[in-house]
Amino acid sequence: MILRKINFILYHLRRMSWVLYVLPSFFSRKKISNKPVFIVGHQGNGATLVSRIIRKSGSFMTVTGGKNYLGGADEMQSVMGLLLTHKFTGIIHKYPKVESFSRRNGWFYASNKFINYFKFDENDYDENDSKIFKLALKTCLMRNSFLKNKFKSRFLDKSQSYLLKIDLIKKILNDVNPKFIIIVRNPLATCWRASKEKTGLSNQKVNLRTRLNMSIEHWNNCFSEIKKYQNTNDVIIFRIEDLVADIENGMAKIFKFIDCSFEKEFLPNGKEKLGYGSLRGERWFPVRKEVNNHRIEVVPDWAKKIILERCKNGMNYFNYN
Repeated sequence: MILRKINFILYHLRRMSWVLYVLPSFFSRKKISNKPVFIVGHQGNGATLVSRIIRKSGSFMTVTGGKNYLGGADEMQSVMGLLLTHKFTGIIHKYPKVESFSRRNGWFYASNKFINYFKFDENDYDENDSKIFKLALKTCLMRNSFLKNKFKSRFLDKSQSYLLKIDLIKKILNDVNPKFIIIVRNPLATCWRASKEKTGLSNQKVNLRTRLNMSIEHWNNCFSEIKKYQNTNDVIIFRIEDLVADIENGMAKIFKFIDCSFEKEFLPNGKEKLGYGSLRGERWFPVRKEVNNHRIEVVPDWAKKIILERCKNGMNYFNYN
């Protein structure tokens, strides 16, 4: 228990260490490395595994570190929420302040009631937002390369809510050619869990059926966004079920897409150290090929019926039979 508490404290100290590098980043003339990568989608889609495998290559840095800290937080939207403007602060949002809901908006920020507070495109471009967003990226790179006095690494981020801001991010970073990896997961495996267990939505003081409806709206609205990018050159879309079924070939395709050399040794093998202050070690090894079975079997029949009916279009589109 004591070691767990120490680990938790270290985790948050490392999360906040970026604060020390904001000022030197502000005055730095260094440029953001080409082709930053953003992993987006809906929560619970297995993106943590993908992020860690990419980080293990040694070519990328997240908000808390690179290959020597695989277990570190990798979501700029929450870690750097103090610096970012409201358009990019993600699940711990600066607004809306709705009394009946908490400000930890995981799994309902894309629901019908809230999506307009989080969805932004190129028409919402603002010079101040752009400057602060770029400063945040430079701060991440500065934090991880300060002693080397140069930016060697590319930036990697897993802020899931950035799915709703892809076109705005493209406009802000049009000179460095950002890449986006979208990962989806069967709503039968995600919506019930989101409304029932350990998520921002499950903790809300509304009844279970309302929470389930909001999670379904969230999944469907994310699906509507994803469809827009099906045939674009700077976006690639995967089902997590396909990735874990053949992790080597799946990750090889992702590495080719992000223009990074792939080695089989980047895949989880159980010998790696996630780093002091790491959390969620179960999201690394072993890789479970049957990733949904244990989640779907606990969904009650009444909830399955609702999910299947309301998510039918998206499930057909992604071939979730």
